[in-house]
Amino acid sequence: MQNVDGTITVDWKTTAENNIKKYVVEKSADAINFNTIGTKNILMNNGTAATYNFKDEFPFEGKNFYRIKIEYLNGDIKYSHVVKIAIDKTVPGISLYPNPIVGRSLNLYFAPQFFGNYNITIVNEIGQTIWSGKILCDNNSGRKFSVELPKNIAAGKYHLSMSDSSGKSFKTALLLL
Repeated sequence: MQNVDGTITVDWKTTAENNIKKYVVEKSADAINFNTIGTKNILMNNGTAATYNFKDEFPFEGKNFYRIKIEYLNGDIKYSHVVKIAIDKTVPGISLYPNPIVGRSLNLYFAPQFFGNYNITIVNEIGQTIWSGKILCDNNSGRKFSVELPKNIAAGKYHLSMSDSSGKSFKTALLLL
């Protein structure tokens, strides 16, 4: 599954784990040549079901192919079916995640064409500004930001707006739990 922050999470379930040494997550750009990107140790291995996931922090633009290599204790190897996940070549704009926000961390993800200095404002439903701040998003700072909101902001519905000096802007509803 493609995540809001541009990463991909590979999920899989087993129905009856037995005699398994480990799971190896493999990735390919062409569905032919696979490389290992991570491993998962066994959770159950007693004949019961288990659920696993692995986060690919650096997916390819375009097509990503994944499979799970299952290594057994006796040396046997089996492979899962290949799964394809396509990533857009450009992520449009700015994303806010998660929304609703649990706690006080506001996470923002910027597409490269949205680099710049941003003024951020959070406004309540009657139009009062309850918080404002600034972010510099450039090639040096990266594309992912976490902004810690003050503890005195009450849970509720808000509007988040961001703008830069060139006129690029982003507006969205925000729910703080």
